[in-house]
Amino acid sequence: MPSLFADGAYIPLQATGPAARHVVAFARRSQAGVALVVVPRFVLELAGNLDQPQVPARCWNDTAIGLPEEWGVLQIRNAVTGAVHDVDREISVSTLLHSFPVALLIKTP
Repeated sequence: MPSLFADGAYIPLQATGPAARHVVAFARRSQAGVALVVVPRFVLELAGNLDQPQVPARCWNDTAIGLPEEWGVLQIRNAVTGAVHDVDREISVSTLLHSFPVALLIKTP
């Protein structure tokens, strides 16, 4: 989806919850579809000494990524894991990052 990243609108997404400062998220949106990118930051501060790059789900608590209200319900697929999520206004970070340390979520028209 090169046109989505080259020409799509950049939309910063807000995280809420106890570990909100430990995650960065943004979307790219165009007629080609929507891509959501979610990555952790400051992981050593969040989870202590890790023996792998993945933050345990318990560390995210109720942290979530908010989506623009006008998007309504989206069905998105994680391009890394293949998991499909129905999302309405927010999605749990622990749901997105429980099996891989980052998420790239795609919705095509």
